Amino acid sequence: MRAKRSHPLRRRRLAADRSGVAAVELALIMPVFALGSILMLDFGYAFHIRLKLTNAVTAASQYAFQYGRNLSADQVADFNAKVASMVGTIAGLPSAPTVTVTFNGAADGSRAGNYYCPSGSPPVWTSTGTAVAGCGGGVFSGRFISIEAHAAETTLFQSDPVLGSAIRVTDRAIVRVK
Repeated sequence: MRAKRSHPLRRRRLAADRSGVAAVELALIMPVFALGSILMLDFGYAFHIRLKLTNAVTAASQYAFQYGRNLSADQVADFNAKVASMVGTIAGLPSAPTVTVTFNGAADGSRAGNYYCPSGSPPVWTSTGTAVAGCGGGVFSGRFISIEAHAAETTLFQSDPVLGSAIRVTDRAIVRVK
């Protein structure tokens, strides 16, 4: 039996045929576009969470500035709990952020009667006693409310190669109230 040979004219016509090239190119490029879209959505979601947390901490800072001026030692714990609750409510995230509120670096009212100089990050609190004093650099001591919030949300796509499976965001504000 003799093998059938293809005709040279038919081979040239087949080599010149471009009808499936677009489909092959699309099949090669589509995974790259899909991965890029997933990453853009996850980064956008992370930025959205960051903005919501920052907005909540800013609003709580404004509240602390308005109503935290004349706190006594026995009022500090309730005030701190109210500010922390406010951050969680305003943020409106699927899982509540972890919020730490301190008055002059202490969660209780033990430092409410003194003035302090915060320095560094995280802040180190140096007491100047019951009177305002210079901290150096033309800055004076005061009474401060510190608000720190941490949020952790799952990414939109659980196996994101860049962000992993969780988005972690932190925001901090220190408000001088007196």
